[in-house]
Amino acid sequence: AASPATPTGRSLGATGRTYGTNAAAARNVLVSTKGWTISGDVAGVVACTIPISADANNVLYVNTNVTGGDGSGNSWTNAIKELADALKWANTNKANFTTTPLQIWVAKGTYKPMYRPDTFAGPNITDRNNSFLMVNNVKLYGGFAGTEATLAQRNLGNTANATILSGDYNDNDVVAGTGATLAIIGNGENAARVLMSTGAVGLAELNGFVVKGGNANGIAISVNGYSTGGVVGAGIYINTSSPTIQNCIFKENSSRNAGGAIGLY
Repeated sequence: AASPATPTGRSLGATGRTYGTNAAAARNVLVSTKGWTISGDVAGVVACTIPISADANNVLYVNTNVTGGDGSGNSWTNAIKELADALKWANTNKANFTTTPLQIWVAKGTYKPMYRPDTFAGPNITDRNNSFLMVNNVKLYGGFAGTEATLAQRNLGNTANATILSGDYNDNDVVAGTGATLAIIGNGENAARVLMSTGAVGLAELNGFVVKGGNANGIAISVNGYSTGGVVGAGIYINTSSPTIQNCIFKENSSRNAGGAIGLY
Protein backbone atom coordinates (compact mmCIF):
# COMPACT_ATOMS: atom_id res chain seq x y z
CA ALA A 1 0.00 0.00 0.00
CA ALA A 2 2.81 2.42 0.83
CA SER A 3 4.73 1.72 -2.37
CA PRO A 4 5.35 4.77 -4.58
CA ALA A 5 3.88 2.69 -7.42
CA THR A 6 0.50 2.41 -5.70
CA PRO A 7 -1.97 4.69 -7.51
CA THR A 8 -3.75 7.50 -5.67
CA GLY A 9 -7.33 8.70 -5.54
CA ARG A 10 -9.03 5.41 -6.33
CA SER A 11 -12.56 4.44 -5.33
CA LEU A 12 -13.17 0.85 -4.24
CA GLY A 13 -16.56 -0.68 -3.53
CA ALA A 14 -16.19 -3.49 -1.02
CA THR A 15 -19.70 -4.18 0.16
CA GLY A 16 -19.90 -7.43 2.08
CA ARG A 17 -16.11 -7.80 2.32
CA THR A 18 -14.20 -8.28 5.59
CA TYR A 19 -10.55 -7.36 6.05
CA GLY A 20 -8.31 -9.11 8.58
CA THR A 21 -6.54 -7.52 11.50
CA ASN A 22 -3.23 -7.78 9.66
CA ALA A 23 -4.67 -5.78 6.73
CA ALA A 24 -5.93 -2.85 8.79
CA ALA A 25 -2.69 -0.84 8.60
CA ALA A 26 -2.48 -1.20 4.81
CA ARG A 27 -6.10 -0.14 4.42
CA ASN A 28 -5.43 2.92 6.56
CA VAL A 29 -2.48 3.89 4.34
CA LEU A 30 -4.63 3.63 1.23
CA VAL A 31 -7.32 5.87 2.74
CA SER A 32 -5.27 8.42 4.66
CA THR A 33 -2.13 8.65 2.50
CA LYS A 34 -3.16 7.56 -0.97
CA GLY A 35 -6.59 9.23 -0.93
CA TRP A 36 -8.58 6.10 -1.62
CA THR A 37 -12.30 5.83 -0.87
CA ILE A 38 -13.16 2.34 0.34
CA SER A 39 -16.82 1.72 1.09
CA GLY A 40 -18.90 -1.13 2.43
CA ASP A 41 -16.19 -3.28 4.02
CA VAL A 42 -15.97 -4.19 7.69
CA ALA A 43 -13.09 -4.89 10.05
CA GLY A 44 -12.54 -8.52 10.97
CA VAL A 45 -11.41 -9.86 14.32
CA VAL A 46 -8.78 -12.32 13.05
CA ALA A 47 -5.82 -12.09 10.72
CA CYS A 48 -5.99 -12.98 7.04
CA THR A 49 -4.45 -16.36 6.28
CA ILE A 50 -2.88 -17.83 3.16
CA PRO A 51 -4.01 -21.33 2.15
CA ILE A 52 -1.43 -24.05 2.80
CA SER A 53 0.09 -25.54 -0.36
CA ALA A 54 3.09 -27.73 -1.17
CA ASP A 55 5.69 -26.72 -3.75
CA ALA A 56 5.92 -28.11 -7.29
CA ASN A 57 7.72 -31.22 -5.97
CA ASN A 58 5.00 -31.89 -3.38
CA VAL A 59 7.18 -30.73 -0.49
CA LEU A 60 5.74 -28.80 2.45
CA TYR A 61 8.13 -26.82 4.65
CA VAL A 62 7.92 -26.37 8.44
CA ASN A 63 10.17 -24.15 10.55
CA THR A 64 9.29 -23.05 14.06
CA ASN A 65 11.90 -20.28 13.82
CA VAL A 66 10.63 -18.73 10.59
CA THR A 67 10.08 -14.97 10.51
CA GLY A 68 8.04 -13.25 7.85
CA GLY A 69 6.74 -15.19 4.89
CA ASP A 70 3.10 -15.98 4.22
CA GLY A 71 2.83 -19.31 6.07
CA SER A 72 1.70 -21.22 2.99
CA GLY A 73 4.43 -23.84 3.44
CA ASN A 74 5.58 -23.80 -0.19
CA SER A 75 9.19 -22.81 0.65
CA TRP A 76 11.49 -22.29 3.61
CA THR A 77 10.74 -18.56 3.36
CA ASN A 78 7.01 -19.26 3.63
CA ALA A 79 7.34 -22.13 6.09
CA ILE A 80 4.53 -23.20 8.42
CA LYS A 81 5.56 -22.66 12.04
CA GLU A 82 3.98 -25.80 13.51
CA LEU A 83 4.31 -29.40 12.35
CA ALA A 84 0.92 -30.05 13.97
CA ASP A 85 -0.73 -27.61 11.55
CA ALA A 86 1.05 -29.15 8.56
CA LEU A 87 -0.13 -32.64 9.55
CA LYS A 88 -3.68 -31.46 10.12
CA TRP A 89 -3.72 -30.08 6.57
CA ALA A 90 -2.10 -33.26 5.24
CA ASN A 91 -4.73 -35.43 6.90
CA THR A 92 -7.52 -33.36 5.36
CA ASN A 93 -5.94 -33.65 1.90
CA LYS A 94 -4.49 -37.18 2.09
CA ALA A 95 -6.56 -38.41 -0.87
CA ASN A 96 -4.33 -36.23 -3.08
CA PHE A 97 -1.10 -38.06 -2.17
CA THR A 98 -1.83 -41.49 -3.62
CA THR A 99 0.28 -41.04 -6.74
CA THR A 100 2.94 -38.70 -5.36
CA PRO A 101 3.49 -38.90 -1.60
CA LEU A 102 3.67 -35.61 0.26
CA GLN A 103 7.00 -34.81 1.89
CA ILE A 104 7.08 -32.54 4.96
CA TRP A 105 10.53 -31.10 5.65
CA VAL A 106 10.90 -29.93 9.24
CA ALA A 107 13.67 -27.59 10.31
CA LYS A 108 15.58 -27.71 13.61
CA GLY A 109 13.74 -26.86 16.80
CA THR A 110 11.17 -28.37 19.14
CA TYR A 111 7.62 -29.20 18.06
CA LYS A 112 4.77 -30.35 20.29
CA PRO A 113 1.53 -32.14 19.40
CA MET A 114 -1.35 -29.65 19.39
CA TYR A 115 -4.30 -31.70 18.15
CA ARG A 116 -6.11 -34.88 19.14
CA PRO A 117 -5.47 -37.57 16.50
CA ASP A 118 -9.04 -38.89 16.65
CA THR A 119 -10.84 -35.61 15.90
CA PHE A 120 -8.05 -33.09 15.23
CA ALA A 121 -9.75 -30.91 17.83
CA GLY A 122 -7.53 -28.07 18.98
CA PRO A 123 -5.09 -26.50 19.06
CA ASN A 124 -4.86 -27.23 22.76
CA ILE A 125 -1.46 -27.88 24.30
CA THR A 126 -2.96 -29.10 27.59
CA ASP A 127 -4.76 -32.14 26.13
CA ARG A 128 -2.71 -35.22 27.00
CA ASN A 129 -4.41 -37.15 24.20
CA ASN A 130 -2.71 -35.00 21.57
CA SER A 131 -0.35 -36.80 19.18
CA PHE A 132 1.35 -36.29 15.86
CA LEU A 133 -0.59 -38.66 13.61
CA MET A 134 1.19 -40.47 10.79
CA VAL A 135 -0.85 -39.81 7.65
CA ASN A 136 -1.29 -42.09 4.65
CA ASN A 137 1.48 -41.49 2.08
CA VAL A 138 3.00 -38.58 4.00
CA LYS A 139 6.76 -38.67 4.62
CA LEU A 140 8.19 -36.63 7.50
CA TYR A 141 11.83 -35.57 7.33
CA GLY A 142 13.64 -33.74 10.12
CA GLY A 143 17.19 -32.52 10.72
CA PHE A 144 17.17 -29.51 8.38
CA ALA A 145 18.91 -26.21 9.04
CA GLY A 146 16.13 -24.55 7.05
CA THR A 147 18.01 -23.68 3.85
CA GLU A 148 18.43 -27.03 2.10
CA ALA A 149 17.20 -27.60 -1.44
CA THR A 150 17.53 -31.41 -1.41
CA LEU A 151 17.28 -34.21 1.15
CA ALA A 152 20.93 -35.05 0.49
CA GLN A 153 21.95 -31.67 1.89
CA ARG A 154 20.74 -32.58 5.37
CA ASN A 155 23.51 -33.12 7.92
CA LEU A 156 21.95 -35.51 10.42
CA GLY A 157 25.22 -35.65 12.33
CA ASN A 158 24.95 -31.97 13.23
CA THR A 159 23.17 -31.90 16.60
CA ALA A 160 22.55 -28.18 16.18
CA ASN A 161 20.00 -29.12 13.51
CA ALA A 162 18.11 -31.59 15.72
CA THR A 163 14.37 -31.68 15.06
CA ILE A 164 12.69 -32.66 18.31
CA LEU A 165 9.14 -33.95 18.70
CA SER A 166 8.35 -33.50 22.37
CA GLY A 167 5.37 -34.36 24.55
CA ASP A 168 6.75 -32.32 27.46
CA TYR A 169 4.36 -29.37 27.39
CA ASN A 170 5.90 -27.62 30.39
CA ASP A 171 9.55 -28.30 29.42
CA ASN A 172 10.20 -29.49 32.95
CA ASP A 173 11.04 -33.20 32.66
CA VAL A 174 13.98 -34.38 34.77
CA VAL A 175 15.67 -37.75 34.21
CA ALA A 176 17.00 -39.22 37.45
CA GLY A 177 18.83 -42.44 38.29
CA THR A 178 20.11 -45.20 36.05
CA GLY A 179 19.25 -48.81 35.35
CA ALA A 180 16.68 -50.17 37.81
CA THR A 181 16.43 -46.76 39.52
CA LEU A 182 15.83 -44.81 36.31
CA ALA A 183 12.90 -42.40 36.66
CA ILE A 184 11.47 -39.41 34.82
CA ILE A 185 10.21 -36.64 37.08
CA GLY A 186 7.87 -33.78 36.13
CA ASN A 187 6.12 -35.55 33.27
CA GLY A 188 2.60 -35.64 34.71
CA GLU A 189 1.26 -33.17 32.13
CA ASN A 190 3.02 -34.74 29.16
CA ALA A 191 1.26 -36.07 26.07
CA ALA A 192 0.51 -39.76 26.51
CA ARG A 193 1.88 -40.57 23.05
CA VAL A 194 4.08 -38.24 21.01
CA LEU A 195 3.21 -40.00 17.74
CA MET A 196 0.59 -42.47 16.56
CA SER A 197 0.26 -44.66 13.48
CA THR A 198 -2.93 -46.72 13.19
CA GLY A 199 -4.30 -48.58 10.20
CA ALA A 200 -2.98 -48.30 6.64
CA VAL A 201 -0.48 -45.48 6.11
CA GLY A 202 0.95 -46.46 2.72
CA LEU A 203 4.42 -45.00 2.25
CA ALA A 204 4.35 -42.91 5.43
CA GLU A 205 7.80 -42.35 6.92
CA LEU A 206 9.42 -40.80 10.01
CA ASN A 207 13.03 -39.87 9.24
CA GLY A 208 15.51 -37.71 11.13
CA PHE A 209 13.76 -36.86 14.41
CA VAL A 210 14.37 -37.00 18.15
CA VAL A 211 11.20 -38.25 19.89
CA LYS A 212 10.94 -37.58 23.60
CA GLY A 213 8.64 -36.73 26.47
CA GLY A 214 5.77 -39.18 25.98
CA ASN A 215 4.10 -40.52 29.14
CA ALA A 216 1.71 -43.43 28.52
CA ASN A 217 0.37 -43.86 32.04
CA GLY A 218 -3.22 -44.87 31.47
CA ILE A 219 -4.86 -42.44 29.05
CA ALA A 220 -6.44 -44.39 26.19
CA ILE A 221 -7.81 -43.19 22.87
CA SER A 222 -9.25 -44.78 19.73
CA VAL A 223 -7.96 -43.62 16.34
CA ASN A 224 -9.01 -45.02 12.97
CA GLY A 225 -10.85 -47.77 14.83
CA TYR A 226 -7.88 -48.90 16.92
CA SER A 227 -7.69 -48.37 20.69
CA THR A 228 -4.34 -47.69 22.35
CA GLY A 229 -5.00 -49.25 25.71
CA GLY A 230 -3.17 -46.30 27.22
CA VAL A 231 -0.13 -47.87 28.89
CA VAL A 232 2.33 -48.60 26.04
CA GLY A 233 3.99 -46.70 23.19
CA ALA A 234 4.78 -43.32 24.73
CA GLY A 235 7.17 -42.39 21.93
CA ILE A 236 5.07 -43.81 19.11
CA TYR A 237 2.10 -46.15 19.30
CA ILE A 238 1.69 -48.36 16.20
CA ASN A 239 -1.36 -50.59 15.68
CA THR A 240 -1.96 -52.60 12.48
CA SER A 241 0.21 -50.07 10.70
CA SER A 242 3.58 -50.12 8.91
CA PRO A 243 5.28 -46.71 8.80
CA THR A 244 8.96 -46.58 7.90
CA ILE A 245 11.14 -45.25 10.75
CA GLN A 246 14.73 -44.26 9.98
CA ASN A 247 17.46 -42.07 11.51
CA CYS A 248 15.41 -41.42 14.67
CA ILE A 249 16.31 -41.26 18.35
CA PHE A 250 13.74 -42.16 21.03
CA LYS A 251 14.62 -41.06 24.53
CA GLU A 252 13.07 -39.99 27.84
CA ASN A 253 9.69 -41.59 27.10
CA SER A 254 7.82 -43.47 29.81
CA SER A 255 5.13 -46.18 29.60
CA ARG A 256 3.41 -47.82 32.56
CA ASN A 257 3.59 -51.35 31.16
CA ALA A 258 6.09 -51.62 28.29
CA GLY A 259 7.35 -50.01 25.12
CA GLY A 260 8.40 -46.62 26.42
CA ALA A 261 9.85 -45.82 23.00
CA ILE A 262 7.58 -47.86 20.70
CA GLY A 263 4.39 -49.83 21.24
CA LEU A 264 3.81 -52.16 18.30
CA TYR A 265 0.64 -54.18 17.74
